This record gives sequence, C-alpha cells and structure tokens, in this order.
Amino acid sequence: MQYGDGLYRVLRHAVADAPFSVAEVSDESNLRRYFSNVYELIAHFIPEIPALMRMCGVREEYVCGEGTSDYEKFSELCRISPMLAGNCAYIAVCELLIKIFDCNLAPSEKSCMAIWQACCGDGLGVDGEKIIERMNVKRIFVRRDSFDELSDGERYFGGAKILSALSLDSLADTENAQMLSHIKIAADIESFARERCDSLVASGGGYLSLTLPWDFEFVKPSVYGVEQALNIVRGGGEISKNQKDMLAAQVLRCFVKEMRARRLCLLLDGRADGEMSALLEYLHGSVGLADVLLCVDGTAAELKRLICQSSPDIIHRVIPAGFKGFFATDDLRGYASAFPIEKLPHLGLLARVTDPYKSLAAQCALRRELCKILSEGLNGDSNTADRARVTAQRVCYDNFYNITEGDVVR
Repeated sequence: MQYGDGLYRVLRHAVADAPFSVAEVSDESNLRRYFSNVYELIAHFIPEIPALMRMCGVREEYVCGEGTSDYEKFSELCRISPMLAGNCAYIAVCELLIKIFDCNLAPSEKSCMAIWQACCGDGLGVDGEKIIERMNVKRIFVRRDSFDELSDGERYFGGAKILSALSLDSLADTENAQMLSHIKIAADIESFARERCDSLVASGGGYLSLTLPWDFEFVKPSVYGVEQALNIVRGGGEISKNQKDMLAAQVLRCFVKEMRARRLCLLLDGRADGEMSALLEYLHGSVGLADVLLCVDGTAAELKRLICQSSPDIIHRVIPAGFKGFFATDDLRGYASAFPIEKLPHLGLLARVTDPYKSLAAQCALRRELCKILSEGLNGDSNTADRARVTAQRVCYDNFYNITEGDVVR
C-alpha cells in the first residue's frame, strides 16, 4: 500500500469524527423539514442528483414524476450508480447514508431494497432535528437582518447551538425605510452599531456579514460628508453613487470598531481589487481591524494577489475564506494552491449554500476532497499522519468555531 493511501484513510477517520457547522441558514424554518423516505431526502440534500439521473438516460417519470413512487425513483438511482463512479454528488449520497442511517451499503441494483428498508423503509421517515443530531452538527448560524430583534440567551436544535449571522446589507441601503428610522445623523450609526453588537453577544454570539455592491468604490468618509448625505436622504432626495459608497464605508467603520472591542468577526463579500484593498487599509488605520473572513468574486489568483500585497498587520487579520465559484471542489483545490490550507476558515464558506441540508451534503463531498489534497500533498514521515489529522480537523470545524468565539488559531 502506498503511504498516501494509508494517510488518506487516517484522514477519513479524522474528518468523520469532526463536528459540522452550518455557516448561514437563510430560513430557520428549513431546519424543521421532514423527509418521508431516503429518495426524498437525497433529492433535497443533493440537488445535482435529478440532473445526473437525466444525463444517465432515466426517464422523467422516474426522476420527478408524480405517477411513480419514490421507491421506483430510488431504484433507478441505484441502477445507474455505476455511471456515477467518482462523482462528488454520488460520494455525498454514500456519506449521508452512513451518517444519517448508519448504512454502509453503496447504492446498487443489488443493494437497493436493503438500503430502502434500512433508511426510512419503516415508513416513519426522519425529521430535521434527528438529522442534525445524527450528523453531529454543533453550530448553526441563522441569517438575521440588521434590524431583526435578537433573543437573549442560548438556543439549541438537535444538540446544535443556534447562533446569528447578522447581515449588514440592508443597513447599507439608503432607500431602506428601517435604516432611515434608526439613523438620522452620523452619530446614530455609531450608537446603532454598539447596540447591534451588544445584542449579538447577548443572544449567544455569532458573526456579522456584509456584501459590498459589485461596483463599490472606496470613498473615505468624513463627518461632514456623512451628515450631508443623510440630510439629503432624510429630505426624500437621492444621493450620488459616491455618497452611497461613502456611507457604506462609514457603516463598516463604525461596526468594525465595535466588533473589535467584542471580539466578533466579519464575513465580507466583495471583489478582490484595489477598492477592497483601500477599504481594508482605511479600516486598519482608522479603527483597527476585527477579524475579517474575506470571500470574493474572482479567482484564487486574484484573492492571493490582494492578500499577499497587503501590509503584515492586515494579513494577520484578513483571512481568505474562499471564492464564490460554481464548483466548490475546484475552489478547494484552488485555495490549497494559493494559501496555507490549514487556515481555511470553513468548508461551508466554499460551498456557499444557505439551505442547511444542502450545505451538509456539500461539506461531506468537500471533506473527502480535503483528505485527498492532504494525502497527495504531504510527504510521508513519522509525523505526517498526526499533523495532517490536526489540519483536517481545524479546516472541518475548529477554525470556524474559534474565530466565531473570538479566538483565531494563528
């Protein structure tokens, strides 16, 4: 056996033991889904499966047709399974069968009935709470709007702690009526940022997020400029793009200041360009940087250029979180080629899936790919396996846990 093969198996065991986090659930009610059988569950968890079945020649009535049973559809999936060898979606199916139903059988014509009976074949199905528990999910971050009321105290679902991902997107929208009701003068931005960060901490914690407009250009804020823009908005007028970008920078400045004091982190989406670099330099020089998880539109090369050309103080605080690409497995390899993979904050940030169950399925496939990357890229010696195991566990769970608890592993 090649040492790489042995290391791969060691890493597979390590990631199997690592808990899961779901980075950003768009609707908390999605957690309470009920799946009556294994095909319904697979089709929801892994949306590529129906398309793959069609590509393999399965007739539509045996994919999503109302006139056929879910067992007949599952039988077709098992029949065409040899055509899916090596496919990430098929691998995720096998992972889910193991994790949710403790079923080690791979889908095939021969195993079809046994899998069906082992996985909800009793007709009782499985609900979201049981799935979260069986998959060892420890943290679920639910997306909240800037103005949502956050409940005090900790909440749990299926053994997982429910935390908030507080989005600042609507706050940066000058046409948002709620924004105008909360912010009338420049000083209101600071007090609102303070109140929101305090509420996030009181609710049990979490992180904040902001998506910059695709055409964002950095404009250095001034008290006079902010007051002037707010006066225009309050009077029903329309401000220029330059003023909108300035207000966005000021909102971020006020929040980063309060986040830094409370050891909260920011998930920042934008472009890997000079405007992003100017914004980060301004925040660093003005109030200091909180920990920033940076996810960009673009390639690994563009993000690498932005990070590596930044000052040492910024590099210590701005953590590459991934790319908004189409194939998360390709993005993972792109990340490994450009950055220290052990610092990757979380696989769920690469998948960028807001449905909790689709996120878990994507993470299953990414965990397997992570093990391949590590076993291929490390030379075998007496310390390799133990060190690689640490890396795998950090990427799968520990890094995201630590940074959202205010303690980055450096």
